[in-house]
Amino acid sequence: MKKFLSAFFASLAISSQMFGANSEYPADLPKFIMGTCTHFGQNLGDISENMKMIAEGGFNSIRDECMWCVVEERKGEFKIPPRCLEYIDSALSYGLLPLMILDYSNPNYDGGAYPESESARAGFAAYSSKMAVAFKGKIKLWQVWNEWDGGCGMPAKFKDKKTMEGYAKLLKASAAEVKRASPDSLIVLNSICRGLKEFEDILKCGVIQDCDVLSLHTYNHSERGFNRTPEAWHKRMLQSGEIIRKYNGGKDMPLYVTEMGFTTPSNRIGYSYNTSADYAARLYLLARTIPWVKGMWWYEFQNYGSDHYEMGHNFGLIDDNRTPKPSYYALKSIADIITKADYLGEIQTSIPSVHILKFKLDSEDILAMWCTDADKQAQAVFKAKNVDLKPLTVYHVGKAKTTMDWGFREFVSARGKPNGTLRRDSVSFTISQTPLIVRGNLAGADLDFIAEIEFKTSELPVKRIFETAKNAAVLRAEKPFEQNYNLTSMRGNQSQKKSSGSFSASYDKDFLTFKISVKDGNVVEYTGQGPSDRIVVSLKVFDAEREIETATQFEVRPTADEKVKSSKIREQFAGATSEFVASRYSTVNGEHFYTIKIPASDIGLRAYEKSLRLKGAVAYYDCDDSGSESNGISWGITSDSWPLDSAQFNYIFFN
Repeated sequence: MKKFLSAFFASLAISSQMFGANSEYPADLPKFIMGTCTHFGQNLGDISENMKMIAEGGFNSIRDECMWCVVEERKGEFKIPPRCLEYIDSALSYGLLPLMILDYSNPNYDGGAYPESESARAGFAAYSSKMAVAFKGKIKLWQVWNEWDGGCGMPAKFKDKKTMEGYAKLLKASAAEVKRASPDSLIVLNSICRGLKEFEDILKCGVIQDCDVLSLHTYNHSERGFNRTPEAWHKRMLQSGEIIRKYNGGKDMPLYVTEMGFTTPSNRIGYSYNTSADYAARLYLLARTIPWVKGMWWYEFQNYGSDHYEMGHNFGLIDDNRTPKPSYYALKSIADIITKADYLGEIQTSIPSVHILKFKLDSEDILAMWCTDADKQAQAVFKAKNVDLKPLTVYHVGKAKTTMDWGFREFVSARGKPNGTLRRDSVSFTISQTPLIVRGNLAGADLDFIAEIEFKTSELPVKRIFETAKNAAVLRAEKPFEQNYNLTSMRGNQSQKKSSGSFSASYDKDFLTFKISVKDGNVVEYTGQGPSDRIVVSLKVFDAEREIETATQFEVRPTADEKVKSSKIREQFAGATSEFVASRYSTVNGEHFYTIKIPASDIGLRAYEKSLRLKGAVAYYDCDDSGSESNGISWGITSDSWPLDSAQFNYIFFN
């Protein structure tokens, strides 16, 4: 075995000379790849229906996978699943360029850990070779791994057990085998997902010499304010260029953004359908301004699931039932610009929030214009010089096209009357957050005038509508305790329905407050030891930075003198600053009242705020005289297992 491995790795030095940083980007590839991610390799999505819609939407590529553990289920035996063969052939039939990911571990090697041992690397390289042979002439783009730094697709116990150096060795082994089997293939770097620091860390390992195209995942939906916009993305991509040149002898190198998108769940990190559409168009238009970015794949084409509250289920350009979202139509309306046009530059204006990009597609001039400020629009007047004043084609992305003749009459805004002069050689446009596309003969037209128009969307009346799940709680800060929710679902001994209750909830910036009432004729108080009645509050919050849900569980026990014993019994969130506060409870005619106040800091939040969404469960456990929990009631479901599964919670919305 050692002799085989030595010979195998010695051969890599020879084959790796066939590609690397000095390779020319192939002229036969599209001017720009406007791709989308599919999950056919995970047995999701209808292949024929999806491919048809992808092609009709103007996309020219898909990105998918055929995982190592599926191809080599039994060690040393390789078989490409029929579905993988099917979706590649279907893509090619629609003229779509496939990008295939070689990814994830295999339990036949190192117990399913990252393939960093010599034997595991050799196994992964053999899988890479079999894939390249099977799809020779069909697949040109091969990406070696997906989100190595983020642990995507890996068993939980291995997610943090990898090195960048280990990936560099895996890339060298895998890329050499793909090139050997299919010499005209392009090797795409693993998609770095955690940020530019990790991008630089992997470039330090010399991977530029073993791939043809670099790769990033550039999600910013979890950011706030400007940082979650396409323009912030553009700024970050310019920084990526500085890093590339630092490790590539001062030269640019092709880069693919193999995943990027704006998700549309009904929660605080979600975008509205219309905003997602605007941002999608702005994202791809801005991508065309960066010369080293050669392609971008929207994640993903079809929603991953049907839960409209889950971030990961709602990135799709179409819904889970294949209903197109506005973002699908927005990208379809500019697909020929993105994939075929030449970018000529940006018209600089005196308004920083306005972008006016110039493109040329065959003989047609194109302007793409938008304003990033939600509270402003802009008026832009273009004046022609010796231009054939033929009508222009004008449309907002995703909307119907119309024709617009040249000619502009200035108005006196105070009286709404014309000033008397029609400027036939000029045309005026209103620029908003939705990109406006102007197409026609504009070669001799210059920007003559631009001015801001105040348009305060923040002052428009807003009606917040929540599509709430069954038993969801919608909390309103300005109307505390407006709605009560019955505690339901008897627990324990179903024949002894001795207790019943209800609760209400409210919030301010610092505290989430539950008021719970329980009817129980026999309260077993906590004496410092032994069983007692108790209330358990469980909360889950989405941790945007790590893209996971963290859970915290609290317990309240009644004591003598109408006091309570409160404690945080377990948590998945590290760094809470205090125990939660529970007030004294009172008893009136056999009904017991508790008030529980939970600081935002105790569940990893800075504050409770509008549009926040949590998952919560409240349970009352009734202890009988013998000391056993004979029955109880709950809102949501609780369990003694830990951590609690998301299905064991109801939704709590903050409005």
